[in-house]
Amino acid sequence: MSLVESGLRAVKWNTVTTVLRFLLQLAAQVVLARYLGPDNYGVFGIGLLVLTFSTFLANFGLGQSLLHRKELGEEDIRFAFTWQVMAGFGAAAAVWLAAPYVAEFFREPRAEAAIRWLSLTCIFSAASSPAGNLAQRDLKFKELGLAQLASYFVGYILVGVPMAMMGFGYEALVAAWLIQSGGVAAASFALHPHSVKPLFSYQQSGVAANLSGIVFATNLVNWILTNLDRIAVGRLLDTRALGVYSVSYNLATMPNSLLLSSLQPTLMAVGARMQGENERLKRGYLQILAFVWVVLLPAFSLLSAASEQIISVLYGAKWQEAAPVLRMTFLAMPALLTTGLSTPILWGSGKRHLEATLQAPVILVALAAYGGMYLTVGGDLFLAAALAVSIMVLRMSIVFAATARAVGLPVRSVAPLICRGLALGAMTYGLYLGVEAALVGQAALVIALAGGAAVVCAGTALACIDPRLLGEPTIELLCRLAPTLTKFLKRKQ
Repeated sequence: MSLVESGLRAVKWNTVTTVLRFLLQLAAQVVLARYLGPDNYGVFGIGLLVLTFSTFLANFGLGQSLLHRKELGEEDIRFAFTWQVMAGFGAAAAVWLAAPYVAEFFREPRAEAAIRWLSLTCIFSAASSPAGNLAQRDLKFKELGLAQLASYFVGYILVGVPMAMMGFGYEALVAAWLIQSGGVAAASFALHPHSVKPLFSYQQSGVAANLSGIVFATNLVNWILTNLDRIAVGRLLDTRALGVYSVSYNLATMPNSLLLSSLQPTLMAVGARMQGENERLKRGYLQILAFVWVVLLPAFSLLSAASEQIISVLYGAKWQEAAPVLRMTFLAMPALLTTGLSTPILWGSGKRHLEATLQAPVILVALAAYGGMYLTVGGDLFLAAALAVSIMVLRMSIVFAATARAVGLPVRSVAPLICRGLALGAMTYGLYLGVEAALVGQAALVIALAGGAAVVCAGTALACIDPRLLGEPTIELLCRLAPTLTKFLKRKQ
C-alpha cells in the first residue's frame, strides 16, 4: 500500500471515530451544560486556560518533534521521553503553586481547586507524548480514535454526567477531564510501547532540541492567539460571561476541532515523509482548501444561521445570550480550519519556522485590539467575539500566503474556490433565513429541521444537476475519499 493510500485509509478511519466522538461529546456537553449552567462552566474555563498553557509547556516539543523527523532511532525516543517527563512534573508543580494567584487575577476563588486538580494532566500529557506521536507516525489512527472514544465515554458519560446529576458543580467537569486524559495517555503507551530508560544527552540531541524549539515557539504563539479572547473576557467581565463565551466557542469549534484532530495528524505524518516533494504537496494543499471552502463553508453557514435555534434546542433559555457569539464564531471556522490544515503542508515544505515567525506580530495586534475594547467600552461579550473572529481571519491570511508560496501554489488558483464557497455559503444562509421567516412563531426544533432540510435538499440538487459547481479540486478529493462517487461525478462533468 502506497503512502498516499495509507494516509487516505488513516483519514477514513480517523473520520469514522471522529464522527462518533463528536456525537458522544455533543450529547455529554448538552447534558452537562443544562445541569451546570454558565457559572460552573466559567470556573472550569479558567482552569482550562491555565491547563492548556501548562500542558503545552510540558509538551515543549520533543515528543511532537518525533512526528516530524524522517528517520528515528531508539535514542531519539528515550531522549524525548526523559525530558518530557521532567517537563511534565515541572509544569504540574508550577501550576499547583500558581493556582491561588491565577484565581485572584480572575477574581474567582473557586478556580484555585480546579486549577490544582487539572495540573495532573500535565504529567499525563507529557509522559504519553512520545508514544502518542509515534503511533500517529505509524498511522495508527483507527486504534487511537477508538481509545479516545472509550476514554471520553468513561470520563464524561460514566463519571462527569452522574456527578453533575448528583449536584456537583465544576468538579464534575474536572473529574471527567482527568479521567479522559489519563485514559488517552495509557492507551497511547499501549499502542506504541517504548523504552523508558532515561537518556539526558546523545549525539543527535542538538538536532532534536532545535526542532523541539521550533515546535515550542509555534505552540506558544498559537496558544496566545487562541486564548487571548477568553483571558480578556474572564478578566474584564465575570465568570458567567466566560462560561457563556466558552460554551459558544467550544460548540462552534467542536466540529472544527474534531476535523483537525482527524486530518492534521495524518497530514503531519504523511507530510514528514514527503519533505521536498513540493508538487505533491501543492496538489494536496489545493484539494484541502477546496474541501474547506466549497464543502465546509456552506455547512458552517447553515449552523451560523441556525444558531438561535441550536442554543434553544440544546441548552435551553438560560444560555440564549450565547446565540450571537455562536453565530459569529461559526462563520469564522473555515478560516480557523484553513490555518490548522495549512500547518502540515508548511512544515512538510521545510518552512516550519514560518508559522511562529509570521504570526508573532499578530499577538501585538490582538493585545492592542482588546486593550482598545477595554478603554472604549469596557467589557463587551459580542465585541470580544468580533475581535476574535477578526484575528482568526488575519492569521489565516498570513499562514495561507506563506504556505502557498512555500509549495508554489499561485494565489489566483485558489480565488475561484473561495468565491465559489462564499457564494454557496451566502445562498445557504439566505435560504435558511427565508425558511425561518416563513415559520416564525413555530418551535425552534421545527424551524431548525425545516431549514436544515431545505438547505440540504437544495445543495444536493445543485450538485446533482451540475457537479462542476464544486470545482475540479473538490471533485478530485471527493473521488479519492469516496471512490463510489467517481463514476457519477466524472460522468456529470
